[in-house]
Amino acid sequence: MAVSESDQCKHSVLEIAVSAGLLCVLVLLAGNVFVLCENCAYNDKACKGAVLSAANALISGLGGNDVRKAALLGLNDNSGGGFCVDHPEFTKFRDVEEHGTRALEIQTRVLARLPAPFLIPNIKLEAGGRLPISRTYRLQIGPNKEGSR
Repeated sequence: MAVSESDQCKHSVLEIAVSAGLLCVLVLLAGNVFVLCENCAYNDKACKGAVLSAANALISGLGGNDVRKAALLGLNDNSGGGFCVDHPEFTKFRDVEEHGTRALEIQTRVLARLPAPFLIPNIKLEAGGRLPISRTYRLQIGPNKEGSR
């Protein structure tokens, strides 16, 4: 049984349409992965900057609100995130003294806008269709050799 030229053409068009559809899904999925990786790296850098600024303030002898302000300045040192990410915000700031050392814990969060969130199952989006991404750093700052902070 010979296949006519019109049947071959129909199969070719169908194959091209399916391939194009799958390629579009793959590109959207790759876009999601790229945006998630960039947002995680951006939030990590912001959280690290905030905790290091706060630690420098603690080591230099500041306390209380001055440490919080230093952490906020470290957080604001990062440029704006752009269209796919909001500027990071604090979700946790803790500065306590435990067993003769200072414990500094800072958590930041960004809201990421994914290009195709419908491709990720069981995702919990916030208002506006944004995905929250959090990062926490905890530092123990011990006494120096002279015994003071």
